[in-house]
Amino acid sequence: MSENLKNIIESSNPFDRPLVVRNNDIWEKHFPDVVSINAHASDAVFKAIEEVKNGNKSVVGITITAEKGLGKSHVISRIRNQLKTDGSALFIYMGQCDNLNQIKTDFLRTLAVSLKQIGSQQVSQWRELATALFNEAFDKNITPQQLLNQFPKALKKKPNVVELLRNKVLAIKPDIENPDIVTSIFWTRSSYPGNEKFAYNCLAG
Repeated sequence: MSENLKNIIESSNPFDRPLVVRNNDIWEKHFPDVVSINAHASDAVFKAIEEVKNGNKSVVGITITAEKGLGKSHVISRIRNQLKTDGSALFIYMGQCDNLNQIKTDFLRTLAVSLKQIGSQQVSQWRELATALFNEAFDKNITPQQLLNQFPKALKKKPNVVELLRNKVLAIKPDIENPDIVTSIFWTRSSYPGNEKFAYNCLAG
């Protein structure tokens, strides 16, 4: 073995890590990924996302099952990191639900935590969602960072700006039954920690 190869292995040994994949490992590239392994599973998910985006399907359900240790978490992490790279969809990760009587509560909490994770545009997925709603409602094409920069000025000028944004969204999406959800999504744009925390707590149910 050459000295260079030995140094590389010692400095970045892919096997020098816990064998058990934790929930946090799903979100970042904490372990090596050989894309050819279980590629059929991740490819099926990416294909389904494209079909929904193109309008060929409105809903797609895919179930990934396997015995423990056969790579399910690696596939899920691959999907997460690909979506973070290309921005083709939001990513929500929910682990095992131990109490089916609390599945709604657990899902809302998981939804809030998942969408707090950084998305493809280097802001939280909640903020990406808020920007997407803004762009659709006002026929704009601004970035999350631009909306984030404009929000404090707009709030200072019009204290009810969030309600105005909410009403604009509800006008084009009348099927939304709970307007507080839209309000909270826009409050995730706030640079004030108190407002942002309030929004996340509301979205978590």
